[in-house]
Amino acid sequence: MAWLAIVMVFLMVPLMGLTMDVTRAMYVRTHLQAASDAGCQAAADSMRVPLFQDSGVQEIDAALMIARAEQVFNATLRDSGKVRFIPSLSLRLLTPTSVECTTTASVDRLIPSVVPEIKLRVMTVSEMRARTKP
Repeated sequence: MAWLAIVMVFLMVPLMGLTMDVTRAMYVRTHLQAASDAGCQAAADSMRVPLFQDSGVQEIDAALMIARAEQVFNATLRDSGKVRFIPSLSLRLLTPTSVECTTTASVDRLIPSVVPEIKLRVMTVSEMRARTKP
């Protein structure tokens, strides 16, 4: 019985913690990808409408891009406090009509000393698509 207790404490408990942390990391990665896709598309849809209406030139409004992307990103990840992860979003204009979004998250671990730090990173690229009326 004593050997069984030792095995349970030193082997089974850390493995159970690792299993739970890996499962939660997979859950977070899936949600992070969805939030990155949604935020990046919102950023790409942030067109300078007056410029497009006047000249037909398609261009992303940088200030509007950041505001819309953050709003959609944060709305998509409302449950981050419950699942215990810290997401962040960074945006970069690739061309006047395309944007790259990089999202990262640090996931809290159940047993910090046993499981290495869990950091996730997701990248998405979206492009604006607009056309004038025929």
